[in-house]
Amino acid sequence: MTLGDSGVGKSCLIKRYCEGRFIPKYIPTIGIDYGVKLVTVNPVKLEEERAKGPKGAAEGSNSSAAWTARAPTAVRVNFWDVAGGAESLEIRNEFYAPTQGILLIYNVGDLKSFESLDRWVEEMNRFISIPLDSGGAERRTSVEGMMATGNTPAGREVGAVSDQSPVVFLCGNKADGGTQRAVTEEQGRRWAAAHGGMEFFETSASSDLNVATMMERLFHRVIARFMSPK
Repeated sequence: MTLGDSGVGKSCLIKRYCEGRFIPKYIPTIGIDYGVKLVTVNPVKLEEERAKGPKGAAEGSNSSAAWTARAPTAVRVNFWDVAGGAESLEIRNEFYAPTQGILLIYNVGDLKSFESLDRWVEEMNRFISIPLDSGGAERRTSVEGMMATGNTPAGREVGAVSDQSPVVFLCGNKADGGTQRAVTEEQGRRWAAAHGGMEFFETSASSDLNVATMMERLFHRVIARFMSPK
């Protein structure tokens, strides 16, 4: 799921990654758009992400080799590109529950979009919190009902853990030098560190800077977090 103010390049990042193309003309998303891509799972990267996790897949597993061997060789990633305007809140809030990964995006040339990040975090916290005494039951129902991969072997494996919050990465987009910077890379890193130590990337959909690297790290971390440790 992509989040951020209108015009930060959410749709362009998805188009670049899923379709390998860049659309220079700004076309605002109305409601929600959708993207899908089959992604190969790298067992080495997956084990690296598993080792980073404070809890979840790394806890209670029999062995690293056995856990990695159970991992799917490929997953179909479904992207929900939601409009950033306040008028789309009722649409957005329906997609928080089943989401396993979030890209929180701002435009490095737009200070306002960076200052809006706290508001986006507040909205996330309002809709993705999972009561500890629910056992994740509500989230599991939502995930199985809305994930296109939910009924495939890979989808069931990756959706096996339902009591985890989504993986959130911070993305400073349009970092190709095409516009004057309003937010430094260091400011982005500090903000990410101050908000739970989010992974941080600067990207450019137009030049393809860091797009695949960011996406693939996010996917491997999602698999590591949501795959059953058993």
